[in-house]
Amino acid sequence: MRACEEKVKGNAAMQNERDAGCNLTRRMVLSDRPVTRSQALPSLFRFLFYVAILAGIVYGGMFALATFVEPMPREMVQTVPASKFAK
Repeated sequence: MRACEEKVKGNAAMQNERDAGCNLTRRMVLSDRPVTRSQALPSLFRFLFYVAILAGIVYGGMFALATFVEPMPREMVQTVPASKFAK
């Protein structure tokens, strides 16, 4: 990790490439930091949790539309051809 902390003297492209490698190395090394809430859950449970939240939002939206929106009744006229009655 000491090598990552040292700055490379030279062009900016070399510096950016070195910084990207150091960031990857830092993420891969285990640390003594506490595990955050998003890291504590396995990815399947996280996925199912988000799917359940989205399903709840969709269900709530459909319920709200069905409850609060009244359809306007209107008359409908459609001619039926005589060939349909012959059967």
